[in-house]
Amino acid sequence: MKTILSTTLFIITLLISANGFSQGVKTENKTAKAFLDMLDGTEATAEKAVNKFAVPAVIKNGMIPFGKKPVIYKEDGNCISFYITYDGDKNAYIICTKGDKIESFDTDLDFDEE
Repeated sequence: MKTILSTTLFIITLLISANGFSQGVKTENKTAKAFLDMLDGTEATAEKAVNKFAVPAVIKNGMIPFGKKPVIYKEDGNCISFYITYDGDKNAYIICTKGDKIESFDTDLDFDEE
């Protein structure tokens, strides 16, 4: 009986990790994916990511996403909502893309950290 239970738990763990259970919403938005992949928790890299992917108006706003390990929790058309962890806190943002550029970038004030 213990062997069956252990095997079952092992299989469930494999399925969860293979499906990216903890990664939130999967997106096909290539620009958003590439932007989020650059975020490593450092300000310098975050600034490079913004400069690479954002339109001039967004760059001018000076919004820099502090944190790492981004998790997308919502997608609505060309906009995604994600959070990143910085110093134990979750910082949430909304970015909207058009083509290969981020055309808007805001803090998600409605984010409810669970």
